[in-house]
Amino acid sequence: ELVSTHKGAWQVQLGSYKDRRVAQAELGKLNHKFGVVLKTAKGRVDHSAGNYRVRFAGLSAGRAREACETIKAKGAGCLALGPG
Repeated sequence: ELVSTHKGAWQVQLGSYKDRRVAQAELGKLNHKFGVVLKTAKGRVDHSAGNYRVRFAGLSAGRAREACETIKAKGAGCLALGPG
């Protein structure tokens, strides 16, 4: 399996919620809390499979992994997602 390291093609997911308003509120809170770590990423809420997922996109593979390591060390959940 080939893993793309294309700059900017990776994203991190910081939460998944059933309610769009809750997800939007969490996006703001997480952006404030981890803004320094995610300063080059663009935050958004994606809807799929009945869930609203808080994601920050536009990262390289290495930057996404580093961001998740830092975020997890601060007690929050984080998932680095590659392109596709």
